[in-house]
Amino acid sequence: MRHRVKKTHLNRDYDHRRALRRNLVRSFVVNGFIKTTKPKAVFLRSKVERLVKWAKNGNLSSRRKLLAEIPSAGIVAKFISDAKVFKDRKGGYTTLVNLGKRVGDKADMVKMKWSDSVKDKKVEKQTKEK
Repeated sequence: MRHRVKKTHLNRDYDHRRALRRNLVRSFVVNGFIKTTKPKAVFLRSKVERLVKWAKNGNLSSRRKLLAEIPSAGIVAKFISDAKVFKDRKGGYTTLVNLGKRVGDKADMVKMKWSDSVKDKKVEKQTKEK
């Protein structure tokens, strides 16, 4: 047992956590936002920050790391194109917005979204090219 290592377990075993993380990342990349509980969003945020750092690099090694985490080439390509918006940023790519308590069990709900509007930046870039 490795001592003094803190991880967010989310009451799940390793395989379930990994599947949850992959599904949350996939949903976040496809939709541009995700509504979930606060512990899951904090868990997801650290992974997304790391993935954006790899996607900004854009070389073959980074693409392979992304494919290992998100096993869908189309979503990885979209993620890399979204990450180019953050080329001048060092961190803080996502924002958490508190939504209040969930009705059923009073769990804290948050909306996680990109800190800069990825879609607006893409539209500006396309209009400048025309």
